[in-house]
Amino acid sequence: MNERFEEILEKYLNDRNSLVHNWDEITGWEHEETAIAYTISVQKQAAYVAYIFVGFMRSWMEQVDMSSVDEGFPELERFFAEVDSNWKPLAHEFVEEVKNT
Repeated sequence: MNERFEEILEKYLNDRNSLVHNWDEITGWEHEETAIAYTISVQKQAAYVAYIFVGFMRSWMEQVDMSSVDEGFPELERFFAEVDSNWKPLAHEFVEEVKNT
């Protein structure tokens, strides 16, 4: 696995597990501002990781010449257009870094 992606995924999983299983041990959790900031941080990390996974999926679909699942669904067409332009290249970048090591 790509080192940068592994770090991103590991941080997300650790922070998510702390939030779900050990929220009372998070430093400053008793303060509303800290709890909100931590929760928002985990939410952003989750979205980032999810988009990267979708980028990997879209890249794989392209490699195996799989037809797009978004045809006829305008909401998905817009979503996947964003994924294809912003997140699929990042997934490619992570894969290329692994290939070059």
